[in-house]
Amino acid sequence: MQFYEPTANDDATIESVIKQPGKQVMFLQADWCGDCKAIKPFVQQFKDAVTDGGANWVDADRAVCDGRSL
Repeated sequence: MQFYEPTANDDATIESVIKQPGKQVMFLQADWCGDCKAIKPFVQQFKDAVTDGGANWVDADRAVCDGRSL
């Protein structure tokens, strides 16, 4: 199993992923999020199963998440 590391993304990068054709899945995660750590193995299996690049890790900034009620 290959582990994918999250990358910091700005709004423009996230918008470009959302606008790609087809269905896109974005996994918002953060080092400070206990639930994110708990589901990481499931998320990893899902990402490994998606072969068309339609699943992406997004490293969530606490201030941004709080500001957007995520």
